[in-house]
Amino acid sequence: MGAGSDAPFGPEDPWVAIDSAVRRTTRSGRVVGPDERMAPRRALGLFLSDPGDPGGPPRTVTVGAAADLCLLGDDLRRTLDAPMERRVVATVVGGRLVHEG
Repeated sequence: MGAGSDAPFGPEDPWVAIDSAVRRTTRSGRVVGPDERMAPRRALGLFLSDPGDPGGPPRTVTVGAAADLCLLGDDLRRTLDAPMERRVVATVVGGRLVHEG
């Protein structure tokens, strides 16, 4: 199983989807499908496979390959504990810097 955003019908930010998979709450805070909640690392893992092979093995960064990755300004564990706190400091897509901040 792989994951993605609901864009253009919802936010394209993958951290929103990760937070939703972990917490499974409505805007008012009511839990929906508590048995469907995921551990934060599992929710992140759903985004790491090749888009052509959803749920396949996680992609890796190799020398000379185009990369899609994000650089976090904090430890991964703390980022996954609160994915909505915007700890991404840079994003690279296809080997090009597309976000810095």
